[in-house]
Amino acid sequence: MADTVPYARLSHSGALKALNAAVRRAGEVAAAGVVAVTDDSGRLLAFVRLDGAASLSADIAVDRATRAASLGEATGGEGDPLGRGGLPVYLDRGLVGAIGVDTGDAALNLDIARTALAALPGATEV
Repeated sequence: MADTVPYARLSHSGALKALNAAVRRAGEVAAAGVVAVTDDSGRLLAFVRLDGAASLSADIAVDRATRAASLGEATGGEGDPLGRGGLPVYLDRGLVGAIGVDTGDAALNLDIARTALAALPGATEV
């Protein structure tokens, strides 16, 4: 048996692709917010705080991405104090990263996060 295994995780390039898609979507819906993209361990890869976003939104977006990566599931489930806006990023059924969004609107957070996810070919949230 081998002592190591191949390991996939979101690259910096992939993180920027997701981030740019999220920024475009936020512009389309005129949302001020924050987007954070992490690797599979919840470490920050890419981040943007759009003009007009609340300063506390930065911490919330990072926390959502970190939690989604750590648990491998979307934030906002029953009893989750973070609310909706954190999505894990799966590729070939392996967790490779996560996306966290905070705009102050739960439905918009999820819309922007899913737009970012869709920018990564083959990526899913489950």
